[in-house]
Amino acid sequence: MKRIVLLTVFAIITLAVTACGASTVEPVRGTWGNDVFTSEYLGLRMVLPTGWNVSTDLEIAALMGISAQMMAQVGAEMPDDLDSLTDTMITSPFSGANIQISYVRLGRGRPPSPTEVIDVAIDEIRDIGGRATRESGTTRIGDYDWYSFRTELDMFGMTIYGRQFFNIYQGFIRQIVVSTGGEQWILDNPGAIFAGTSGALPQRLNVQRTGDLVGNWAWDADETYTYIFNSDRTGIRGWPGETDTFEWYIDGTNHLIIFFPDYNLAENWTYSVSGNVLTIDSRQAPGLTFSYIRR
Repeated sequence: MKRIVLLTVFAIITLAVTACGASTVEPVRGTWGNDVFTSEYLGLRMVLPTGWNVSTDLEIAALMGISAQMMAQVGAEMPDDLDSLTDTMITSPFSGANIQISYVRLGRGRPPSPTEVIDVAIDEIRDIGGRATRESGTTRIGDYDWYSFRTELDMFGMTIYGRQFFNIYQGFIRQIVVSTGGEQWILDNPGAIFAGTSGALPQRLNVQRTGDLVGNWAWDADETYTYIFNSDRTGIRGWPGETDTFEWYIDGTNHLIIFFPDYNLAENWTYSVSGNVLTIDSRQAPGLTFSYIRR
């Protein structure tokens, strides 16, 4: 859970914005059914990609720093004494990519402009050593338009990319927060999983390509050094008697992510398979290339 929580840092960026109008309409939480999240309040439906997990209310409570008992009291509608609420979160268990939907209650006074919200967010991400870029215009997600900005933060030897969509609605900032170490499709194509409350749903994505890597591969410079990629996305690499276990994931652009739970470390590679030869090129150390022969 630690790795996933750190990837959700972008969800708290706008909490410093505290001015808003007096009238409020309390958010109503969405519901899950048949791997589809439906929120009439947000005017959207979200299709869970194959292999992704939906966080439980207990996990969401831990993320928010509240007790399970308090989370149980939330029910369908957000309580008056709760300043923020994560409605739902979905996560890719191997890449760590996730999407959160959350709401931030704003205090009395003049409603903030979208520019003011983005300015606060950019200041906060820069304060923690990240990078942020504002985007012009809006993006249609479901039945509403959403403003957005992008973020980058270096973690675990890799860059975590984020895109935060938000709009301001009757006393609340409503947020869709996306973060990923490699699955760029979730940053640039919200229509791949989101739809409005009526009409057709997008086809459910299966982003877990594994077939071309599954197997045993020997290093062309020393055949005793091997990679074993299992179909359940676990693996082993190293020399006999000196091996490390890992988890692995591939997005849609030949981006291989290898995560070592024992060291809390992720490696990023671009891979290609030609015949019986696997070639991996490091995305973190330019020029570092290895080739392996299928056994």
